[in-house]
Amino acid sequence: QADVYTQRRDMLRQDLQELDQRIRVLLKDVSPRYLLVQHPAWDYFADAYDFEQISIERDGHEPNARHLVKVIEFALANKLDHVFVQRQYRQAAARIVAEAVSAKIMHLDPLAENYIDNLYNVAVAISQSNNNE
Repeated sequence: QADVYTQRRDMLRQDLQELDQRIRVLLKDVSPRYLLVQHPAWDYFADAYDFEQISIERDGHEPNARHLVKVIEFALANKLDHVFVQRQYRQAAARIVAEAVSAKIMHLDPLAENYIDNLYNVAVAISQSNNNE
């Protein structure tokens, strides 16, 4: 059944290329190019679309007060108005940052079942953030 696998691979590759183009168009004018995230789960996405991920969590742990202050100062200086969180992790620190900078909390799920729809929805959320609403 190699033909079936090859055909499905090619279809997936085409779907991913189309998704990539749609995301690039959607994100091309987003500024600033930062993602203020609770948990650093978006490295590959950020790298692919020229964003810098600013993580509230550090090394898999809740941030200490010094790190929270640095994140808050960075968010204020760069006018970041959204904090991206995941339901899988505690959100207390993200809520502290969001309140301190008057940011909205937005839920993103890197583990969503439908990969293509999820990545597009992530791009839509990002395009609506960072003073681009």
